Amino acid sequence: MPKGGAPFGFTPAASARAVARAVKISNRAILLYALPSLPYSLAYMPVVNFIPSFYSTELGVSLAVVGFAIFGTRLFDIATDPMIGVLSDRSRSRFGRRKIFIAAGIPLLMLAVWMLFVPGEAASGRYLFVWFFVLYFAYTLIDIPYRSWGAELSKDYDDRSRIKAWRGGFEMAGTLTALTVAMILGWLGYSGTATTMLALALLFLIFQPLSFGLTLWRLPEPPPEHSEAEVFTWKERLQVFAGNRAMIRLSVGFTALLMALVIAASLNLIFMTQVIGRPEAFATALFIQNIIGIAAIPIWLRVAERFGKHRAFAATVPIIIMILASFFLLEEGDVVQAVTLIALQGIGLGAWFFLAPAMLADVVDVDESQTGEERTGLYFSVFGMINKAGVALGVLVGTSLPALVGFQPSDLVHTEEALLGFRLVYSFAGAPLALLAFFMFWNYPVTREVQRGLREQIDARRITPAAP
Repeated sequence: MPKGGAPFGFTPAASARAVARAVKISNRAILLYALPSLPYSLAYMPVVNFIPSFYSTELGVSLAVVGFAIFGTRLFDIATDPMIGVLSDRSRSRFGRRKIFIAAGIPLLMLAVWMLFVPGEAASGRYLFVWFFVLYFAYTLIDIPYRSWGAELSKDYDDRSRIKAWRGGFEMAGTLTALTVAMILGWLGYSGTATTMLALALLFLIFQPLSFGLTLWRLPEPPPEHSEAEVFTWKERLQVFAGNRAMIRLSVGFTALLMALVIAASLNLIFMTQVIGRPEAFATALFIQNIIGIAAIPIWLRVAERFGKHRAFAATVPIIIMILASFFLLEEGDVVQAVTLIALQGIGLGAWFFLAPAMLADVVDVDESQTGEERTGLYFSVFGMINKAGVALGVLVGTSLPALVGFQPSDLVHTEEALLGFRLVYSFAGAPLALLAFFMFWNYPVTREVQRGLREQIDARRITPAAP
């Protein structure tokens, strides 16, 4: 604390000056920032929804090998994420701190997308591992500076919400674009996933450099406010969890739920192919799922306002468990029922879209009330790595368990026992994880009343003059 000043160097007058300095950002600037998210999502969405089935069913790579390649290369993010974050914070260039990393990552990402989406005859476990590593490193080069840039575009509270909403909207529009492409190709009679992957790769290679190029050219990057960036050690990252029970419960609960969802998501297309016999209907199901997810957001907002964010989050768990369990009742040809069940998962998607970040912000309040330090960046960095680990573990489990029950998608003929084992994995493997999430969320310690008390405590500490 500065000598002779208010706690943490904060005074009401300083706050008023900070608000006065906040310049409203224009819609044009927000549009320029958010625009690249649309083609960017064309490279991200197929990794979970299309690639496991594409490589295991059409290219003959073991499903377990595909899952291990995704999981193994994701582990490198634990090192590369903080490294790129610190380097982009500390870099100084006439092009800007963030822009230079984004510009370096774009050609690398374009190369990786082409090699993974259009592998030709070269598909193998080693091939997947190499190009997934390149893909995820390119993601890191672009994504962390890009998100940091967005956070720095405005100091205004409401503007930051608008920036996030626009970017999220463009990301979902990109997902819907990818699904529309898959549906149109299916309607035109193109069977299999290879044509869809080729079309998505071409769209990405055309529009990603154009959109990012326009943004890098026309959108100024704010200058750094500090000469040096704060560096967090591994010890500090681990200590985040030590005294914050809310962080532990949110991390465990969200990771468990994320794993449960990804286990099913990584097997969706395989289920539609091997059990239902109508893989071309999968894109339609995902398209409707995203529409339902968007429509469900206002409903979950009202539920959260009435019962609390943690109870709203917990309420999504029995919904997803019942939906996934219902898949076990389906047989070959039940395409309408399968599409309906996949689409209905969007009900929960509407809640997961915003509840976890909102709850994490409350977790930061817990930490600030205990330590007197605002460590938002540290918390979001740790939570981001947890999210990636949850996705990677979900893909690993989802692609490994079918092999343990004797199911291999590339087999021309499946025994009844193998199909039964696969249906059991798809319908019930995520249930224990989802139940764990339910118990983590239901009695979550940071309620609306607790959070209001924390904010009052933090604000009182900030405005109370320090002792001389």
